[in-house]
Amino acid sequence: MGKWIGGNESAKYWLGVLNEIKNRGTEGIFIVSVDGLTGFTDAIHDVYPYAEIQRCIVHQPLFH
Repeated sequence: MGKWIGGNESAKYWLGVLNEIKNRGTEGIFIVSVDGLTGFTDAIHDVYPYAEIQRCIVHQPLFH
C-alpha cells in the first residue's frame, strides 16, 4: 500500500494518508484496528464511512 513518514501522528496526518490511499483506488476498507488516537476514528469514517473500527488488543484498557 505504501510507507508514510511524518513528524507526528495526528488525526489530520492520518486523514491525509487515508485520502491518498483512497485516491490510489482503494474503494473501501472493511476493518481498521486503531490505537485510540483522538480523532482517528472520525478521520477513518470521513474517508471510509462503512469501515468497522476495532481497538487494537495492545491498546485495550486493562479494566473496564
